[in-house]
Amino acid sequence: MRISHILAAIVALATATLAATIDSQTAGSNFVGNSTNYFGESFTTPGGGPWNDIGFNFYSNIPATTPVAVGTAFMLSEEYSGLPSGLSSSTPGFLAASTSISSGQFIFDSSLVLQPDTQYFLYATTPFSITAGRPDFSGQAYISIGGSQDFTLLNGIEDANFLVSGNVTTPEPSSIVVTLPALGLFIMAQKRDRRHVRERVDES
Repeated sequence: MRISHILAAIVALATATLAATIDSQTAGSNFVGNSTNYFGESFTTPGGGPWNDIGFNFYSNIPATTPVAVGTAFMLSEEYSGLPSGLSSSTPGFLAASTSISSGQFIFDSSLVLQPDTQYFLYATTPFSITAGRPDFSGQAYISIGGSQDFTLLNGIEDANFLVSGNVTTPEPSSIVVTLPALGLFIMAQKRDRRHVRERVDES
């Protein structure tokens, strides 16, 4: 196997194993139990990234351990103050709509890339219950009561329990550095094996 192929495989492996939590809030202790309401949440990505293969979920219990996602979620780059039924690809700030749900999490197409140090807004188009609170105020929760009122801040101070995760789209330099010693050992082993083969040929 060529060294370039090995290096490419190592880089690909480093990239594939970097799935991580991008932002989360799980300490909220208020239960928003009216399942006829619609919810949204804002969050700000940390440094690092960028990320794709994005997943997002709210939580339906306290403590926040059970992820919940129902219907479709829209990821926007700006706050939305309309009705849930008004969300579409034409909504100002539209970035992507979720394509499926897996294990209680909205899943987005890999073409959606979240940038570091950037605020995003997610809104769901189906009603369900969530949990919320304000222990660290990392974002803002939004509510549309019964779907007949525009999205507005949930109690003005609430932050939903949520988790957003994804894969870093390029390998971290530290990940590549970690693999270089292993690559060096592999190269040395290949050279040793080739030398032993030449020695056996010379002896024969």
